[in-house]
Amino acid sequence: MNRKLLIIPLIILIISSFVGCATAEINEDQTVIKNSFASKNAIVGQGLSVADEENTRYISNSASRIKSYDTLESLQNAAPFIFTGTCISSKPVFQKDTLYTLSTVKITNVFKGNLTAGDTVLIVENGGRTTFGEYEKGCNIEPKAFETGERLPADYKIVEGTDGYFPMKENEEMLLFVGDTSGFLKDVSEPLYDIMGAYDGKLHLQKDGSYAKPKPSSTDKHMFGEGTLTITLDELEALK
Repeated sequence: MNRKLLIIPLIILIISSFVGCATAEINEDQTVIKNSFASKNAIVGQGLSVADEENTRYISNSASRIKSYDTLESLQNAAPFIFTGTCISSKPVFQKDTLYTLSTVKITNVFKGNLTAGDTVLIVENGGRTTFGEYEKGCNIEPKAFETGERLPADYKIVEGTDGYFPMKENEEMLLFVGDTSGFLKDVSEPLYDIMGAYDGKLHLQKDGSYAKPKPSSTDKHMFGEGTLTITLDELEALK
């Protein structure tokens, strides 16, 4: 199993009018994701980035990662399953006062692992897309946290990610390096997979047919450029 989480209480800091789930998560590859209270004017040093755009608040939590995967070789060696696919549905899921995204991906090509093209698989990621009202409810945020500022409207959109990377969206075509984390979400009985390195193992289809990892962003708009990991079709075919 790629993911085993231990929930550790953090010191709760009231910053302003909006809060995020207050937890820290540790998985087997030693990724520590820290969530805390967040406001539009995030405090430098708290490990948070917050931006507002078109009635949407983007929150990016920090991950202290002992192990990362920044090459094809490292991803290939670590991931039990490698495939390309398209996200056909995606929804927010709350568990232990934490927001996750549960996505259904239809596989188009398999390069490693006992999966089959045409099948669908479930992928879980940290963070997600929801409204403030649902976020407040799902993360069990106490009303007293808003004593120092104005509460956001319940229908205000919330998008939460990690280190400037946000969960997948419907219709995105991706190359995925994943592990088996079945049983992690208590309400999901089907096989469940998670991305290597939290987001390292998720690359997006480019116009030339290659797949590239986007640069970190303050919103969930993908930006690509020099220095980002790119994997060509020839490199993928060589994995078979």
